[in-house]
Amino acid sequence: MSSEVYYRSWMDKPHLDPNTNLLTEEYVQGIGEFMRLVQQQPDAKSESMEEGGSSHDAESNKKLVRGKIEIKRIENTTSRQVTFCKRRNGLLKKAYELSVLCDAEVALVIFSTRGRLYEYANNRYASPAPS
Repeated sequence: MSSEVYYRSWMDKPHLDPNTNLLTEEYVQGIGEFMRLVQQQPDAKSESMEEGGSSHDAESNKKLVRGKIEIKRIENTTSRQVTFCKRRNGLLKKAYELSVLCDAEVALVIFSTRGRLYEYANNRYASPAPS
């Protein structure tokens, strides 16, 4: 019996004893049986990776690869704004990491489509605070 079928039949049974308001013994035993079934089944992700039929060795099949995205303008304005915010934050983080790890002088200026300015500069190029 698959874990999914067992789970459905097990979940249909009452969980609480009406007299004591505690979990029924049958339910508690069902939890253990369900966990055993799940542990015995092969991992669905690794199974689907193996069935892919790639010509690469087994090690490369286990690695997950991000899909490539086509570099073109995002037409949906909400999606475009979300992508801008995520990539802007990532770029600012990378600029900071580069300056710290490599002791490099880094300055970064980003303008949004709304004309908003986002900037990063490490100590040497940082503008003095307005007085």
